[in-house]
Parts: sequence; structure tokens; C-alpha cells
Amino acid sequence: MEVELVVLEGRDKGREIRLPTTLFVIGRSQECHLRLLSRLVSHLHCAVAQWSGRVLLRDLKSTNGTYLNGEPVKGEVIVHDGDALQVGRFAFTFRIPAAAGDSGRHQPSHGNEGGCFLQSPADSAVPALCDQTLRRPAS
Repeated sequence: MEVELVVLEGRDKGREIRLPTTLFVIGRSQECHLRLLSRLVSHLHCAVAQWSGRVLLRDLKSTNGTYLNGEPVKGEVIVHDGDALQVGRFAFTFRIPAAAGDSGRHQPSHGNEGGCFLQSPADSAVPALCDQTLRRPAS
């Protein structure tokens, strides 16, 4: 499944960011897949994972929170095509191909579906260098 984030505002508006089929970490740290340069973004802000044909989003105890469709993310939530992600002042939309068996909207995940967040082996964490960097959008 080829999941993408599309930048909604600023000079990078329209930019498509393809997510890996495993874990994708967003934050201010150089160790993140997507580095967002703003003090409103925590070093390790949130993560997106693909697991069992679903896309899951988890806030990583960020200072300012992660928002999906204007609602704060608590624990893990299932993400769907067209959902809006807000991280600090950065706004994205998810582009997710239709998946068989996709049901329900914005349900918290239950059981071990999101185990990829908590049980990833240490060597599969985050790459040493970020893949992409976005600067704070103008207010």
C-alpha cells in the first residue's frame, strides 16, 4: 500500500511525501523521517505505521499534541484517505489507497494491532538521518 502525506500549506504546498511500509516518525529531531523545523513541534512528535492493512497514527507524548481532523490524538487511531493531520503549524492530508476490509472512521486501535509502535526491534527504530525537512510555514 503506497501511503502519502500531502502538504496543505506554505511554500511546500502540494508536495507529496511517500511513507515507508513500516514506521514513519515526524518531529524536529534529525533522527526523524520528516523533520519539521518549528518550536511547536517536539523532537519526536508523532508516528505513522502501516500494520495489517491499516494505517495507524500515534502521538509520541508531544508537548503541543497531534491532531487528526481537528481532534487530539489519544493513543493510536486508525487513519483513512483524506484525513487531515496537524503537527504544530504544519498541515497535511493523508492519501491512502482503498483497502479491502476498511471499516469505521477514526476508531482507536485495540488489542495488538498497533504493536508495531511498542514492539519494534531496536535496530528498526529511526534512520540516522532524516529523509525530508520542512520549515515552519508563514503565519
